[in-house]
Amino acid sequence: MAQRQNRWVATPEQLREAEARYAAPKDSGLVAHSLQHFYETHAGVVADLLPPPLAPAARPEVWVSIGHMPDISLGVAQVAVACRYDDEDGWYCLHLPMTTEAAVVGGRERYGENKKIADIRFTRDGDHIEAGVTRYGVTYLEFVGDAVEQLETPPTEIVPHYYFKYSLAADGHGYDHEPLLVRSVHTRKPKSVERVEGKLVLRDSQFDPVVDLPIEKDVRTIYTERTAFIAAKVVDKVDPDAFMPYVYQRYDFAGQG
Repeated sequence: MAQRQNRWVATPEQLREAEARYAAPKDSGLVAHSLQHFYETHAGVVADLLPPPLAPAARPEVWVSIGHMPDISLGVAQVAVACRYDDEDGWYCLHLPMTTEAAVVGGRERYGENKKIADIRFTRDGDHIEAGVTRYGVTYLEFVGDAVEQLETPPTEIVPHYYFKYSLAADGHGYDHEPLLVRSVHTRKPKSVERVEGKLVLRDSQFDPVVDLPIEKDVRTIYTERTAFIAAKVVDKVDPDAFMPYVYQRYDFAGQG
């Protein structure tokens, strides 16, 4: 009788497949339906929350995305702030709630993404769109609006995102793995884009303080359907002492994790 594979241990073939998946990423074809809202906040707020070596962009812009991927029953959301690294504009992803453990764990461990599990609601009935993100009983992100105009579908979009990959020390003193800056390039292929009119509401939450990024000026809101894939790599070592005040951005409270 042949011995059954021990599923706790990857086979050489599985290892090769995993390496190839990240070394040469491909578009999965899975379509994300999402609301994308952009607004400006206080410049000082953005400067204060950006870990070095990231620097503020020319405008203190915040990007809030709430949506879902119906083919895999996954809710996805994001709160990101515009930033610069060297001479490149990009986005620092401050908050990345997801609805499943698998979606959270992979991104946190491999890329250092600030992911958390949340209840994410996204519905579209005709032109009417409602979306929200809830944790600990608080719906701290909520949008209600309507699609009002079909826009020209743009070409493929290349968007740099930045994360910090690190491991806090098991004994509580500093790090076991000092922080590294990860540049994650998102290649997005829009299928449709519509202009949306509505209102984004930020509510206070002690665990997810999005209200600390107050809305000063709404810039634009769109509804999109698109596919995407990412290619990421470490681009810089980070000063561990300078980064320490930011280490708990991905957790619910200081001391967690």
